[in-house]
Amino acid sequence: MFDWESVSAITIPDPKNDSRSAFRIGKYRISEKAVYMDGRRYVPLSVVRRIRLQPTVYTPKGCCGAGLPMTAVALFADEQRGGTVTKPLAVLLFESDRDAEAALEKIVSANASIVAERTDPAKSRE
Repeated sequence: MFDWESVSAITIPDPKNDSRSAFRIGKYRISEKAVYMDGRRYVPLSVVRRIRLQPTVYTPKGCCGAGLPMTAVALFADEQRGGTVTKPLAVLLFESDRDAEAALEKIVSANASIVAERTDPAKSRE
């Protein structure tokens, strides 16, 4: 039907079967090897070095209108160096803080070398 595509140059063996055995949290699947998104892309956990959980607001219509409070989980490939902002490999959006926390814990438990960060909710949703 389709092939899974890694968001990095690193791939995992047999992502199709791995995704089937992965744990579902929200609209994502998380296994010991990867985070699966939107039915065709995945992030290998071996490349993730840092993960950040932060409250955010999603605006469905773009720039205007009411925003929906969400929690973002950003996956980064390398550590932040000297104030340089690095682009995340992927950003997972969750409606529930509980689901976002569960995803963060599942990812960190799969790879103990990942550094987990949480941002202050009061500063992020202003």
